[in-house]
Amino acid sequence: MGAVGIPLKVSTSIVFNIAFGIAVDDTIHFLARVRTLLGEGMSALYAVKRTFLTTGKAMVVTTLILSGGFLSLILSDFMGTFYIGFLISLTLFIALIAELLLSPLIVMFFYHKKKKTEHL
Repeated sequence: MGAVGIPLKVSTSIVFNIAFGIAVDDTIHFLARVRTLLGEGMSALYAVKRTFLTTGKAMVVTTLILSGGFLSLILSDFMGTFYIGFLISLTLFIALIAELLLSPLIVMFFYHKKKKTEHL
């Protein structure tokens, strides 16, 4: 916001809270679906691919719908409302891209299949 000259006021400071809440919701849906598929015995790679096909589509559609709703605020003459609509939409798109790029990498990096050990 500082780089492009948008003033930090109460109306623009709530952007983070709104966008962060929505982005965390997408992350929870993604990770919950991956966990469900891993619990069914699927490999981590297959679980991530399957999650992209199901939950990933829903995340993209949800972000488009929410951004469209918030983008309608840019038609306002009141600059506080304009900035809220613009910044929340921009943040939602950036969060979606980060979610779709980073979550699979994090799952693949941190998931380690538990080996079954036999007790004598």
